[in-house]
Amino acid sequence: MLLQRARRAALEGDARIRDILREHTRRANTVANETLALAKAAMQLDFS
Repeated sequence: MLLQRARRAALEGDARIRDILREHTRRANTVANETLALAKAAMQLDFS
């Protein structure tokens, strides 16, 4: 656990790492939203 904290502290200020995390979070959210839309359509849950 201590090693993980030290590694995180070393990488925390790196803007490149932050940009990578933001981009991958955006991609993951896109996929999750599409999956949720498919699940709602399959269950006929359209509240619009």
